[in-house]
Amino acid sequence: MGRVLRARHLKLGRAVALKVLVPGAHDARQLRRFEQEARAAGALNHPNILAVYDVGEHTGEPYIVTELLQGVTLRESLREGPVADMADLFLAPKTRRLAQIEEKRGNRQKAIAYYQQFVELWKDCDPELRLQVDEVRARLAALEKAR
Repeated sequence: MGRVLRARHLKLGRAVALKVLVPGAHDARQLRRFEQEARAAGALNHPNILAVYDVGEHTGEPYIVTELLQGVTLRESLREGPVADMADLFLAPKTRRLAQIEEKRGNRQKAIAYYQQFVELWKDCDPELRLQVDEVRARLAALEKAR
């Protein structure tokens, strides 16, 4: 239904993702779905959901401007072979977020436990995720040293 392009937001001065409908005539159903997607994403505010920066229309073509995520898509990752466990891919970011929350609350032991769980979930996943695992391992070491 749509394409996502890398673009530069001139007012924000940063790279963004620009989602547009495939060029050509759009029926009312396609336009309604695109508008609903923009409205739904724009109404949410969560670390695991893309931030929507702008929604509009240019020369009759609707667009959505969101934060740009770097890395490989799930489709690209699956071309390389099966992922260790699909549930781990979705659970690990939530585990990392819980660790960050507990750390801010001063619950060092809970934070350490969540960071350890994150590393365990993602250690055997796609090599593209290794950087995140390394970051968490460094944070975990700092927390354990501060005990």
